[in-house]
Amino acid sequence: MAERRDLLPRWIKALPQVKVHRAARRTHVLGHLEALMIGARLDGRKELTISLLIDHDVVSSVVDASISRDPINDVLTQLADQDSDVEVTAVSLAAARAQVRTVLARPIFESTIDGWPLCQLLVCWLVARLPEGGEYQLPATDWEHATEVRNAFFETESAAPFKDCWHRDLLLELFESGTGDPLRWSTDRVHQIVGGSPFYEDYIPLEVALDTPDLLRVFIPYAHAQSGIRDELTARAVAVIDRERSNFKRKLLQEARDREFRDVV
Repeated sequence: MAERRDLLPRWIKALPQVKVHRAARRTHVLGHLEALMIGARLDGRKELTISLLIDHDVVSSVVDASISRDPINDVLTQLADQDSDVEVTAVSLAAARAQVRTVLARPIFESTIDGWPLCQLLVCWLVARLPEGGEYQLPATDWEHATEVRNAFFETESAAPFKDCWHRDLLLELFESGTGDPLRWSTDRVHQIVGGSPFYEDYIPLEVALDTPDLLRVFIPYAHAQSGIRDELTARAVAVIDRERSNFKRKLLQEARDREFRDVV
């Protein structure tokens, strides 16, 4: 570029002086989706806002990215009117750097993100100008809390049909899905359990594993009541269970038969 005789816009010459001035997280109340937003200023005047959408139900991976010429404050205001189930929190610039580096180290499904190569270059360029020293931890199950939630649930009348001690172990295993939060269940998280490959640990009896959809169907309303999740979101999760319940049981029985056949062979 130095050898070209074209007149360059001021903002190109001023790129080394870019200032990243704000970062924020937009987190869905169910915890499965989180947008990290970074606001920058070019040439002291031109604004730039980058948003990375992270799906914690899918190995905390970047599933979408966008670039806006609007100031980050304006973007947050516009988005606030679109989704009431999202909470916005301020993030230090150092913590934003740590989070971006963590999630970019995870698998990224580029085929689902338009223009990801360009977005990735821009993100890495801006992140390199953020201060170091921040910390970020991927969502994980707090097993002490999870055990308390499980024990409290099995003291309710809703849990009465699930008397076997194995049901308690099954519920703890189910907590390991998605974000690992025992009190927040997205439709994607539920579908991973009852709509995908059947959940079946060897040490859990088959007759108990078959109760997975029914156990979740009574547990999720209880969990969402504890965490203040609105009824519509709960109804969507339950609807997935009702839709996939029969298929889950059929596939689980087939898997058990196939496993028994392999053991005999």
